[in-house]
Amino acid sequence: MTKPPATDSTATQASQHLGSGLQFAITIALCAYGGWWIDARWGTTPWLMIFGCLFGSIAAFYHLYRSLVGPPARDDTDEGESS
Repeated sequence: MTKPPATDSTATQASQHLGSGLQFAITIALCAYGGWWIDARWGTTPWLMIFGCLFGSIAAFYHLYRSLVGPPARDDTDEGESS
């Protein structure tokens, strides 16, 4: 019987980073395309595409940061209790 690969294997890490990179690029591209599409409909070229690029970049960086740092630490103390 063969052992399953370790969770810290090179292939696992590479696939996680590849997935993060693809999600980063796709988020920016979809937001830019959405801005371009709305610009074409409303005639506001290039303002909404620029806004879409900025919004996509902020969202992509935020998600990349959250995936690298991890979820915030949870405080298990009850907020209603007084010390």
